Amino acid sequence: MSFRSSLVPGYPGDQSPFAALARIRTASAGDPVIAWDRHGRVFLGSESSDDPAGSKKTFGDVWVARFENPGGETGNTLNDGKLYTGTSLVATGSSAPNLLGKFHDKTAIEADRTGGACDGNVYFAWARFTGIGNSNIYFSRSTDHGVTWSTPMLLTQNIKNVQDPDISVTGNGHVYVTLDMGATNSGQVDSVGIAKSSDCGRTFDKPRVAATYTIYEARDVSAQRPPAPSAPDDPESGEEAAGSSSRDCGDFQSACQSGYTFFRHGTSTRSTADQLDSAREWIYIVYGASKPGTEITTGTTFGSIKSGTGSQSPRQTL
Repeated sequence: MSFRSSLVPGYPGDQSPFAALARIRTASAGDPVIAWDRHGRVFLGSESSDDPAGSKKTFGDVWVARFENPGGETGNTLNDGKLYTGTSLVATGSSAPNLLGKFHDKTAIEADRTGGACDGNVYFAWARFTGIGNSNIYFSRSTDHGVTWSTPMLLTQNIKNVQDPDISVTGNGHVYVTLDMGATNSGQVDSVGIAKSSDCGRTFDKPRVAATYTIYEARDVSAQRPPAPSAPDDPESGEEAAGSSSRDCGDFQSACQSGYTFFRHGTSTRSTADQLDSAREWIYIVYGASKPGTEITTGTTFGSIKSGTGSQSPRQTL
């Protein structure tokens, strides 16, 4: 097996003949997601971050690029997903600076491959963050193979402090969105939430709790900023102020009091379903949480439950 790397069209400096088909605005992007339908099409989704003009605006758009078989649905399957046909915006952010305003993030995508009434539909979900610190899950669907997308639908009217959506389609075409529900002062606890649609993603039930958990999230305390390196091998980044909580640590601007280096990781829910099994409407969910009874003092500012308190984190399944 071999791979060949290339950019999805639409980035600054794109000189390809496909650039005009990319209706996106971005200088950088993240949270890439991918889904295939059963007709040789592949859909690549992402969120857009920085402004190509170099301003401090963070666009917060979400978009999906489309690739298909150049020979059509009956073409040689070796050519599935080889022809780029365009990119469409699913939702736009408010373009406020420094991630303020309305910013879309934490993307998820899935396509219906059941051969049923919803076959070929593409579904997209994401978390919308706002400058006031709140977050909600939104959902959109495409019934024309990713060319156009429905008006974003709020799935979490009754809850808040939510993110990390994922999408599953069962064999009968029902659509499920799972999400991480963070604790709030209104009684909401850390848990896996799940919302269901029985009409091809047109409407959804209110999310309900599938399982509660104790979070597992690497965290530390930011250190005083040390002197800049003599060589520019560590570019400036969005470092936290000294003494603030940090979810990832490294060196120089990213240094933490423990002296440890680690990447950002936490309790993140993922889900899937067997689309070929029309007899069973089963959803498979996995998430990383702290194992009860394994809490221990770390002796440093590093922790997985809170600063100074660590724990084991076996993968939990539902």
